[in-house]
Amino acid sequence: MTIVSPQLCTLCGLNPLTGRQTKYCSKTCEMRGADAIRQSRGGQAAYRKSIRATLTQKAREYRDRKAVDRRCRHCGTAFKARLTGTGYSSYCSMSCSKRKVSLKKSAMSYLRECARCATPFVTNRWHQIFCTSVCSGRAHGSRRDARIRGQFVEHVSPDLVFKADGWMCWLCGEEADRTAVVPDPKAPTIDHLTPLSQGGEHSYANVRTAHFYCNARRGARDPRVLEWAVEASRAA
Repeated sequence: MTIVSPQLCTLCGLNPLTGRQTKYCSKTCEMRGADAIRQSRGGQAAYRKSIRATLTQKAREYRDRKAVDRRCRHCGTAFKARLTGTGYSSYCSMSCSKRKVSLKKSAMSYLRECARCATPFVTNRWHQIFCTSVCSGRAHGSRRDARIRGQFVEHVSPDLVFKADGWMCWLCGEEADRTAVVPDPKAPTIDHLTPLSQGGEHSYANVRTAHFYCNARRGARDPRVLEWAVEASRAA
């Protein structure tokens, strides 16, 4: 007959396990065993951390041994160029690298005319066609309003409209100031003959030159009922 020896406590090894006990003989041994496991895991984490720190230090020492003497391409300061994943660094610091990139961008400049107010401006963005965000918002707003209402939309160049009208305001009949820009009252703007809110198109056939003041004063009203809009009444 085989005699089976009772299973003893994992921690103290003295008391046998009874009933549902599978590892520890008492609550005290269970708590002490959990503390021991936590301490062992903490020691393992500290060991892994020390290994990572050692490897990092060795990598730095290797880069320092491979470093070469160079001069910064931006400020000309002599420095030790370290070996990186893409080769040796060309700048002594991150700030010099960013400044060099910004200088390259600023060196590429383009002289343009605003697609809305025809004001000359200089930009380093090849795709920019408006002088300011105000002109950009107004141009896109006009086209957006026309699209929402389902009218015909055409890319209208204000400069072509101004030249075709001889820079004359179609509402008051006076010449617009070619050098003025919005919000100058005499600044030239494009005005829709039939307002977009009333079903007008955003096209060359439906726009005329108007002073900024006259354009804002008219709003969406019919110019034939305005006493001051002499030229528009004559054209009607």
